[in-house]
Amino acid sequence: MRFVSGLLLLAGLSISLQAYAYFSSSTGHWLCQSYDAKGHLWYEKNTFRHRARKIARELCLKQSSMPATCTSLHQMECDHSAHESLIYWHCEAVDSADQRWVRVGIESKMQVLTEALIACQRYSEVAKSCQALPRRCLQVQ
Repeated sequence: MRFVSGLLLLAGLSISLQAYAYFSSSTGHWLCQSYDAKGHLWYEKNTFRHRARKIARELCLKQSSMPATCTSLHQMECDHSAHESLIYWHCEAVDSADQRWVRVGIESKMQVLTEALIACQRYSEVAKSCQALPRRCLQVQ
């Protein structure tokens, strides 16, 4: 017997389906997101949840002006799609200082666009000038 990431594996036995789903998806993809205290977003898509989380956090740590505030792995949001190719929305909101807030998700276009606008209104120094940009809302595969 041996332990792998907290799971007990017996020789010749496979990992339970539930444990396997936690680490990867036999079909489909994970989309994980990390934020900093300014509400900026970094994300990664991968067939392995833990890999998508790790890369999204690493991107935030490397590129954020406030890396100490990046979402921890345990606080990170992840969406899962059972489809072979993950189709998600990439939407933006902007303020009068030309600061942009991006949000991504597998929900509806309007849901992701609303989340971008809310982020702008929450984190912008000129929150009253925030506008959602529906024409910049793209479906990405």
